[in-house]
Amino acid sequence: MNAFPVPNCTAATPTCINPGNGLAGFIGTWSNPSELDSTSVRLDHAVNDRLKLFFRFSDTPSNSALRGTGINGQPTPSVNQILGFTGRTYTLGATAVLSSHISNEFRLGYSSNSSTISTQIGAFGGSTAVNLGTLQGLNTGSGAYFVNLTFLLGGIFSDITQGQVNGVQKQWNLVDTVSMSLGRHQLKFGADFRRSAPFQSPYNPQVPYTYTSEASVQANSAFLASGNSFASAYPLYRNFSAFVQDEWRVRPRLSLSMGLRWEVDPAPGTTKNGNLPYTVQGNSPSTLTLAPQGTPLWQTSWYNFAPRLGAAYVLRNTPGWEMADFRSL
Repeated sequence: MNAFPVPNCTAATPTCINPGNGLAGFIGTWSNPSELDSTSVRLDHAVNDRLKLFFRFSDTPSNSALRGTGINGQPTPSVNQILGFTGRTYTLGATAVLSSHISNEFRLGYSSNSSTISTQIGAFGGSTAVNLGTLQGLNTGSGAYFVNLTFLLGGIFSDITQGQVNGVQKQWNLVDTVSMSLGRHQLKFGADFRRSAPFQSPYNPQVPYTYTSEASVQANSAFLASGNSFASAYPLYRNFSAFVQDEWRVRPRLSLSMGLRWEVDPAPGTTKNGNLPYTVQGNSPSTLTLAPQGTPLWQTSWYNFAPRLGAAYVLRNTPGWEMADFRSL
């Protein structure tokens, strides 16, 4: 109970609310600070007239702190919710001129986005700092956990919470594009591969206690809802696509743009650290059955083709009165 701010409302305070039933009002002011930094570096190197390389790195950490107001289901102001996010990108690129008609652009990128959300109970408004996780015998160093004490007295909620959850999103991206000039045709061929391997560490465990009367508080007799434990998730997503494009100048006034894209999206899997997902089989709720673990969430389609056709025609090219018409499909 010492983790709550000391009540400071009196009858002379116009905005003070003292609901009774073991609860008293507290009025205080505070700031919710936030910070965002961004750093980027790029290095360029010309190997020769035909080959140019570059490397780019960016780092964008941010954090914020937010105290609850103790109303509308929010924790007491002595609970400080701290959010930390860090985004990093690494990009390696190469541009090569293979001949007077052919060039190639290559990009290899890696990005990571990590986040941590933690709630801590500190000294605020006369309260005493406490570590609910340690009192529960939990690993509060790097593990994810959640401990919540809810006081439901006279129909009014008052919460105090401590916990932590974290996750990381990691992605590789490889893109290669070949450009070719053949007379009136400007051809492009390319491929794109993405591999995304996020990680999510949810609450493990989640322990909620509820006190429903002054007597239950005095006797330290709380109702414990079913404590839940959630396994960490290590999903794996892969995507591959390829395209061909032709910009054809048919006539001085007429240009056609034609393209075809092919895409393959396999069902998500898991990395070596994770558990294979479950899915269900059936055509209606009455026939749904649990499929064996590892059954793909969907069957991979190998025929995802997307054609594109566009045309541009110059209706009038008189200087100052130019007009063109564009159509696409």
